[in-house]
Amino acid sequence: CPDGQRRLDPKSLLLPRRPFAAVSAEATVAGWDLASILSGRRLRTRRRYAHVTSRELIAAGFTLLPTFSLPHYSIVLGTYTENEAERFLVVLGPHHDNPHHVRRPK
Repeated sequence: CPDGQRRLDPKSLLLPRRPFAAVSAEATVAGWDLASILSGRRLRTRRRYAHVTSRELIAAGFTLLPTFSLPHYSIVLGTYTENEAERFLVVLGPHHDNPHHVRRPK
């Protein structure tokens, strides 16, 4: 494994077999800095973004699941409610303009 990281067992990432709400996110992990994420295929068409550390998300009680391919993660919300969404937005903090924004092709 790169950087001496332990390989995860994919089965350890499974949640109980019930629906859950999650927010799609990109993480600055090895090989992915903020500029490469914001200018990348998935986020370059987004006008704004917010950023928060994984430590802050975990401290606030959110679960991060590595999903799809790096640097994609899903931030699992505790419940599918307006209160939980508002709590998540508070943890995210203010939004920022994406300096790498490009319009979607028509």
